Amino acid sequence: MEVFWQNLRYGFRVLAKSPGFAVMAVLTLAVGIGANTSIFTVLNSVLLRPLPYHEPDRLLIVSERSARFESSSVAYENFKDWRAQNHSFEDICLWRRRDYTITGDRGPEHINGREVSAGFFTLLGVRPVLGRDLRPDEDREGANPVTLISYGLWQRRFGGRDDVIGKTVHLTAGLNDRNYTIVGVAPQNFWFYSPSDVFIAVGATNEMWLKQRLEREGSRGIARLKPGVSLTQATSDMDTIAKRLAAAYPEANTGVGVAMTSMLDYTVSDIRGTLRLLFGAVALLLLIACVNVANLLLSRVAPRQRELAVRMALGASRRRIAAQLLTESVLLALLGGLAGLGLASLGTSALLRALPDSLPRAETIGIDQNVALFLLITSMATGILFGLAPVWQAVRSNVNLTLKEGSRGSGGSRHHRLQNTLVISELALALVLLVCSGLTIRTMAKLAKVDPGFRPDNVVTFSLGFSRLHYDQPAKVRILLKNVLDRIQNVSGVEAVASTTDLMMSDDSETQFYVAERPKPDLKDYSWTMFYVTSPQYLQTMGIRLLRGRFFTDQDDLSAPNVAVIDEELARSVFPNQDPIGQHLILHFPQADQPREIVGIVQHVKHWGLAQDDTANIRSQFYFPMAQVPDQIYSLVQGMEYGVRTRLEPEAARAAITHELNALDADMPVYNVLTMNEIIRASLARQRFATLLFLLFAGAALLLGAIGTYGVLSYAVSQRTHEMGVRMALGAGAPDILRLVLQRGARLIALGIAIGLMAAFAFSRLLASMLYHVTATDPITFFAVALMLIAVAIAACYIPARRATKVDPIIALRYE
Repeated sequence: MEVFWQNLRYGFRVLAKSPGFAVMAVLTLAVGIGANTSIFTVLNSVLLRPLPYHEPDRLLIVSERSARFESSSVAYENFKDWRAQNHSFEDICLWRRRDYTITGDRGPEHINGREVSAGFFTLLGVRPVLGRDLRPDEDREGANPVTLISYGLWQRRFGGRDDVIGKTVHLTAGLNDRNYTIVGVAPQNFWFYSPSDVFIAVGATNEMWLKQRLEREGSRGIARLKPGVSLTQATSDMDTIAKRLAAAYPEANTGVGVAMTSMLDYTVSDIRGTLRLLFGAVALLLLIACVNVANLLLSRVAPRQRELAVRMALGASRRRIAAQLLTESVLLALLGGLAGLGLASLGTSALLRALPDSLPRAETIGIDQNVALFLLITSMATGILFGLAPVWQAVRSNVNLTLKEGSRGSGGSRHHRLQNTLVISELALALVLLVCSGLTIRTMAKLAKVDPGFRPDNVVTFSLGFSRLHYDQPAKVRILLKNVLDRIQNVSGVEAVASTTDLMMSDDSETQFYVAERPKPDLKDYSWTMFYVTSPQYLQTMGIRLLRGRFFTDQDDLSAPNVAVIDEELARSVFPNQDPIGQHLILHFPQADQPREIVGIVQHVKHWGLAQDDTANIRSQFYFPMAQVPDQIYSLVQGMEYGVRTRLEPEAARAAITHELNALDADMPVYNVLTMNEIIRASLARQRFATLLFLLFAGAALLLGAIGTYGVLSYAVSQRTHEMGVRMALGAGAPDILRLVLQRGARLIALGIAIGLMAAFAFSRLLASMLYHVTATDPITFFAVALMLIAVAIAACYIPARRATKVDPIIALRYE
């Protein structure tokens, strides 16, 4: 221990003698360690930290599975059978997301909700801060409506009063328009995939889909395994139940299985690959920083060779010398880690602002003990890693030869070879990051040119909630929706306004269908399509191009023949060798299953996002008029969304829309007021986030690579000052000296580029899933990036080469 403290004190004195070197090395390490810590903070919170529930490893998400869908919604009737027949779970609950409108003394408000089975909170191991969980007798048809509310809703609408239990709150969602008795308040930090303000018993909602085994409305199951039961055992158990249900209900369950995955895997499956790639990229950046500092230390070891040789001549062992140098390296790394902690804190704050809203568990991101431990271990490992090169150089030196060389000290050819190797490695690693950055930039450039299938410019969208207490009949709802369109159409600057059940790149609804002119197939062989119920001018308002036939008109109402417009994808896939116009489609849709004549074909809309649409399970699209929705299912249109094409600026449009609708009915909350361009940007948030980080890492790598190249050549010039003086004295001109230095730099650059291209060729393939219409080995990107790195590296070489031409031969010949 005494030796350690001696080494540490001596290390501080050595660094204090060279503050410029110390600051440069610490800042270089701080960038690498800080960036790694920032990304690890995100990765730790999203991927590694256990879910905030009791024994989360036993929680599973349970879905249905079919030939078309690996994971899909669950039929409520199937769920009830799962719950009753399984032998693997302590309990299983159903849940689905549902938007609600809350009304009362504080005015209307749109809130997010969950419809859940009884025992939902108990299954998760979460205790309400007030009240209790939902009971089984409250989760059935005809039960008195009850709800748990979130901590936030309790605070903002009930002032956090303890007497909230037993009070009522009026909630509206589709056919659910009732007063609910509050029986509990969720904990303050409770979340379940997204913030939710109310938790309603799903079995008491009295909706049609609950009684029809064929209907699946965005629901999933969550189950807790019994102690000692494995996922494999549970899968076998549920497969047996699925086969039993397929035999009992062949129309609904033939080919339907059960898919189960851990809750954590289900939560992070979409983002895991991206975060791991980013962590790999930032690890490369740290490695480049280590190489850079190793080169700096090598430059310092050479002048200290005589000092170290004297110490060894006086009896110091090579192990003691190595320990001293490693202590200095680790000390530098710890100082870099300390500075990196500050950068990590700033970097994490910046990441939180840049993170896509869809990133799961983003609200839990923060520096904790795991992050602090990671930073400490990274700093220690980094110090040892970059300290190995100077240690190896020092302990292998010949003591007698070093003492004979005099105070000038020469690193020898071995020293130069080691520095050259490090520079080559640094350039190669920088090229890998630059290629990855270039590929993602090319992807974003490609996406910017993608035609979404409509004209998003100057379109403002919004959603509207209203209560069935005021609009309790289909006729009243029809009048209201017409009034909404009329009021907004009359706003100055508004060119057109229309409504739809599902806004593109936002919500989605799917159904099955078959062609009426063909033999009716079995249900399992029906085709799938996305469907939209729209006002007459919706397609024109959104700028969706008509390819053939006609759009809807005001005459397409209940008194006219049922009509539909399809997109080019449906026309291509269902009618490859036929004219679709005049054909009839029959939807598998309750009380709306009459044949609909195809009157138009429109351009395909990239509903799933500009990058993901091509890989979606369901791409074809089907539109039919709102005016032809039967009264029996008119509650469908209570979730309408609106698009407004306007010449107004977005903020002015938001204000005008809200003002007009409040004037029409002050109890209707207006929410999700967004421009269509904002929605498109949100759909690309993850790609943009990854591109930004790759760009920052690549920029830092490029800078460090240039600094490393400059440092090695600058040191080489200083070591060869005497030689260059002799050359110039013997007649060599400035161009000869310039060429001599640049040739050495060019060799390093060429080797670094060659090795980097091979490494990038392998590493870039890991990016394939993030790219769009750009191959992982895109030659344009590889060529452009290589040229850029060559240009920057040559510029870094030119500065010391230019300085070498300024050497005064007389002074150089005296150089010692």
